[in-house]
Amino acid sequence: SQVLPAGMLFVPSIGGVSHADDEDTAVDDLVLGCRALARAVERYAVRDRIISESVGEAIVAIDDAGIIESINAVGEAMFGYAPGELDGKPAAVLWAQPPLAEGGTLLQEAMGRRKGGASFPVEVLLSSARFGTRRVTIAAVRDVSERHVAKQKLGHAEDRFVRVFEASPAAIAILRADNHRIAEVNRAWSAAFEVPREEAIGKTLAELDILADAQQHKRLWDEFNAYSGASTEVHFKRRRDGGKVVHAVFTQPIDREGVPSALVYGIDITDQKAKDGQLIQAQKMEAVGQLTGGIAHDFNNLLTVIMGNTELLIGLLGDEKQRALATAVMRATTQGADLTHRLLAFSRRQTLM
Repeated sequence: SQVLPAGMLFVPSIGGVSHADDEDTAVDDLVLGCRALARAVERYAVRDRIISESVGEAIVAIDDAGIIESINAVGEAMFGYAPGELDGKPAAVLWAQPPLAEGGTLLQEAMGRRKGGASFPVEVLLSSARFGTRRVTIAAVRDVSERHVAKQKLGHAEDRFVRVFEASPAAIAILRADNHRIAEVNRAWSAAFEVPREEAIGKTLAELDILADAQQHKRLWDEFNAYSGASTEVHFKRRRDGGKVVHAVFTQPIDREGVPSALVYGIDITDQKAKDGQLIQAQKMEAVGQLTGGIAHDFNNLLTVIMGNTELLIGLLGDEKQRALATAVMRATTQGADLTHRLLAFSRRQTLM
């Protein structure tokens, strides 16, 4: 150790050693330095507290023994504890299903436990730091209860969609909008077009050779691109006999796992189209009958006048040759009358005799 002469005092200052008459200045420097250090420590503490309290996640500092050194106000509220109540307690009280205790940085799912014992889903980001020989684990905890509930609802909605999709009597397929390939089909679709699901997935309708002609493929996608909510007729063909099947096809844009797709569902209207054709033909025949009845009625009126006058003329004629000619007119008129009766019977749907 260094021996100082009388009147000399050792103080930690920039010069290291000061004379006694510089003692007051050295002490003042030491006091000012300590105050500056205290202010710096306070600034960093305030800054860390502001950062800790302003984030939306719980921030928990846990020592090597698994004891909570500190937790922010967000964390205390999240787990249901009063301020300071968790300090010094085992971190195990926070977990119903703890995160994996691994070094480095790892985002993982876990189950938190509130003060009353209720568990809730959380995401935990673990990071480790060393301060000399001390190791501290910082856990950033986010409550994902709302997301978990939304995910469950989405899962239930997907389950309902799958059940409706498979149970629907309509032929339904999901086609990718970018390459027109089939992503999924239901049982009704496979039955309608005689194509097993395994064979249909990944192929286009043209590759399956179930369209009546190339124009049908264009018609379907034109309707999708200019979606109006209306149906369009698409003509398919049966594999077993090549017969045509007509479907009223509706297309609905959907997003399937991030891929723009078309929900295509069709209803077999082959029989309906045939019945519609029969109805149209019947309506045509009814129109023809009405027209025929009107014409026959007017023509019959004309024949009545001709027959009456011809009959009078036969009675007035004395010449046999002239009477023979008038008689021929009468026979022709009678035949015309018989024809009009038949036309009237047709117009009234009576049996033609």
